[in-house]
Amino acid sequence: MTDVHDDEPIGYGKPPTATRFRKGRSGNPSGRPKQTRTQLELLRRELAQKVTVSEGGRKRRLTKGELITKQLVTRALKGEVPALRMMMRMGELLDAEATRESEGEISEKDRLAAEQAVFDAIAAMVAEPEGE
Repeated sequence: MTDVHDDEPIGYGKPPTATRFRKGRSGNPSGRPKQTRTQLELLRRELAQKVTVSEGGRKRRLTKGELITKQLVTRALKGEVPALRMMMRMGELLDAEATRESEGEISEKDRLAAEQAVFDAIAAMVAEPEGE
């Protein structure tokens, strides 16, 4: 039995018809593998999500990060020592990072290390017993 496509040229840029990609079918059906996310990326994504809160009788949409910051400041103003410590430590870490960024000498690796330090400090403070 002869093939209908025997007279088609085969060579560079002209593969045999039987082995060409089919129309409407991907050349990579499984796609690109999903990228693994770091704990810091997961935390950032979670803190960036918006929630609706009632504040002073009005509904507002805030990010979870903004809400946590408001609650931390409120607790610190009430005189809760762990909240005050956390605010002081976060302020120091963020000031150091802002200074390095403004001087233009912070690299991506250094920025991630500073953010990881903030994350570690928060985790350590949360793990501390409340009685201090």
